[in-house]
Amino acid sequence: MRAPLSMMPLIPAATAMAAGIILSALTDAALIGLAALAAAIIFAALKHNLTAITTCAAAAGALAFGVGAPDEEALPFNRPIMLEADIKEVKDGDATRRLKVSPVRYADEKGSYRPTNPADIYLYIPSTEPYTEPGDRIVATTAIERPETRTYFPEETSEQQRMKRSGIAGKAFVKPENIISAEPSPRIMMRLIKLRMSITGIIYRSGMKGDTKRLVNILITGDTSDMNQSTRKSFSGAGMAHVLALSGLHVGIIASLLMIALYPLRLCRMRSAASASAIILLWSYAAVTGLSASVTRATVMASVLLMASMLQRRHSPANALCLAAMLIMAFDPTALFTISFQLSFAAVAGILLFARLLNPTAPRRRIAHRLAGIVSVSLSAMLATGAISAYYFHTFPIYFLPANVAVAPLLPLLISGGATAITIEACGGDPVMLNSVVDRLAQCVTGIANLCNNLPGATLDGLYFSPWLLVGAALATALLAYGLHCRRMAGLTASALCAVATISMGMIQATPEHSGVYIIPAAGYTCVAVATPGSVSIISTAGDRQLSEIAAREMPRMRDYMGRRGIDTLMTANRRAEFPGVVYRCPTLHIGNSSVVFADGNRNTKPTDSAPPVYVIICRGYRGTMKEIATQYRPDTIVMSTDLNTKIADRYMNECRQLNMPAYSMRSGRIPDLNALLR
Repeated sequence: MRAPLSMMPLIPAATAMAAGIILSALTDAALIGLAALAAAIIFAALKHNLTAITTCAAAAGALAFGVGAPDEEALPFNRPIMLEADIKEVKDGDATRRLKVSPVRYADEKGSYRPTNPADIYLYIPSTEPYTEPGDRIVATTAIERPETRTYFPEETSEQQRMKRSGIAGKAFVKPENIISAEPSPRIMMRLIKLRMSITGIIYRSGMKGDTKRLVNILITGDTSDMNQSTRKSFSGAGMAHVLALSGLHVGIIASLLMIALYPLRLCRMRSAASASAIILLWSYAAVTGLSASVTRATVMASVLLMASMLQRRHSPANALCLAAMLIMAFDPTALFTISFQLSFAAVAGILLFARLLNPTAPRRRIAHRLAGIVSVSLSAMLATGAISAYYFHTFPIYFLPANVAVAPLLPLLISGGATAITIEACGGDPVMLNSVVDRLAQCVTGIANLCNNLPGATLDGLYFSPWLLVGAALATALLAYGLHCRRMAGLTASALCAVATISMGMIQATPEHSGVYIIPAAGYTCVAVATPGSVSIISTAGDRQLSEIAAREMPRMRDYMGRRGIDTLMTANRRAEFPGVVYRCPTLHIGNSSVVFADGNRNTKPTDSAPPVYVIICRGYRGTMKEIATQYRPDTIVMSTDLNTKIADRYMNECRQLNMPAYSMRSGRIPDLNALLR
């Protein structure tokens, strides 16, 4: 073997590039880029070459962020346009569809087309027609809205924050009659998505069982749109969530299958041709599956390994990992802030740092070494990703080690068997026996996930802590790596002390008890959230059949509040409910010594014997007049709810003006402060 492929470690350059992107996100990208470039010139003049290269990498990060980060201001917000966009993802509801689209261009009132920035948006269509699928290009008249920044419940994550985590810059509502066309997109990436849909179609037409089809589709194409919530919960609770996300494991298995298929070239002494073909096919697979951060990282590392083999040089896994990070950040700088990027790179870094050191057997004992390697790799990945995963998902799987050890030998068989089966299906064959084997393997993998998830104390839930504690966790991990690599007891002791201090600081964070009443605006109903020590309940004007759907829809805004207080279930009430200081007797909500009436077409709107209500909230379905409301209730203020039709709300506002009755609409952004009635 010749010298290593790279004599220049890429860790400083990759770290500097990430720092440049982070600083650019916090301040001004141009300022950071110019400052880093000036520093690089100074260091180069002083002949500090390594420092100059590192600061150049920081400047490159700032430049990548300034050029490649989506510019939300470039989208045509809050004005009617004709939008042309490519569909990336389709999610079906009971009677609606949500499309994740990438706008291509739009036409304003003058009819002139303009290109848009690369930010994605959500399109909401209140119908399942016309039929659209990923890879299509949709043309429709609509108006793009900004995600809402206002919050209505304590500790709520705003709609803008939730969408930003998913890379969504805006939303739009499209009526079916406003859809002009929906045809296959001419873009190459969209055609690759169509190809992925074709592969999914082959899988679903195969002779495998229904649950097996869904699992094989996830493992091979990465398409999780058909995955049910119970499967996701089981794999997550067992510490096997990474199985459902395409990663290095999946790419490694696909690469092994490709090398087996290309083995005849090696027999013909065409090793370079086999490696080059494998690289091309791997990148084709990565493109078809969407070029996610984890797949791109694994494909880059596999490509470096194959190229090193072609050039007959040793390769550095750490350099390959850093190269993958730099390539991803160069083309998509915002990927650095995504959960998948952070977990994927942290897991591989942990494996590179700890897997060899935690393996107690010598490499010469091949079988024992590989079996112990399954345990050491799982431990190493969790050491690096456990704190990050707990921060984002607020849970930690206790039985992750036995679950991953049990499933590790099954996954290569399942993925390779599934890939072989669909290849035979695509060629017109009917692999009955192979489908049966794949069914059994899928049942085993799912059974392991269900078993570990259902064990007592399977997960440690309610893990909410400051992001600053991640710094303590990272420091403890770094000290552990130092102690193990250098065999210094001081490093191991410092790591243990740092870990104990970090966990202690997280445990002493107090969560205050809280009580309150909050109106939650919505388009199709009016609801009130009542928070008491130990419970959160939803009171809604919607029918009984809709309550569970409404609770599921409102749960994301209340999840953090409930999780910090150990509240598992969001309760619902429709007609009667009692809470400390709050009593609901439809349609009147008694808060302290005051009351609020919700007037709609399905409620009892007779006046009560108590004092006049502070508010009468006019909701969807009400068919009376404001004079009737004023006569029956004599309220202090009449409020138009957000679920009212706009024209009806305007008519009611005019009636209130004629009656000199104080009134306002919640569409204006003014929401009644019901907590003031408790004080």
